[in-house]
Amino acid sequence: MGVWLLSSRDLRANLASSLAAELGLTHIDLIGELLPKLNDASPKPLGVFTADDLIAWLHNEAYDSPSPIIVEGIESLLATFPKPRAQEFFRLAAELSVRSPVVLATYLVPLVQASGFPLDRTLSLME
Repeated sequence: MGVWLLSSRDLRANLASSLAAELGLTHIDLIGELLPKLNDASPKPLGVFTADDLIAWLHNEAYDSPSPIIVEGIESLLATFPKPRAQEFFRLAAELSVRSPVVLATYLVPLVQASGFPLDRTLSLME
């Protein structure tokens, strides 16, 4: 798994969707795809859904994907976690072994840096 560090949410959305379309990659917008499933009827609704659950979900998505994946919109979900759990997500992501490559596009630069995510798998696309 890798991380693109971006300077704004607008750049993240434009870059992630445009690049995925141009290269034939799988694009996942967590706001539209995962967040609606974390409702009160879900076994793990928002607020109960954890960093481990997010890692498991990404692992399943990468296993089923025929192409590399670019994920955007993770900030909204991570905002429901306490800060230490959001950092834990990036630590777990660094250890995730997946079938298809996964790139997280985010503007949460300080959080990624504080988590100790490996620099060799981080690309800064700051304006």
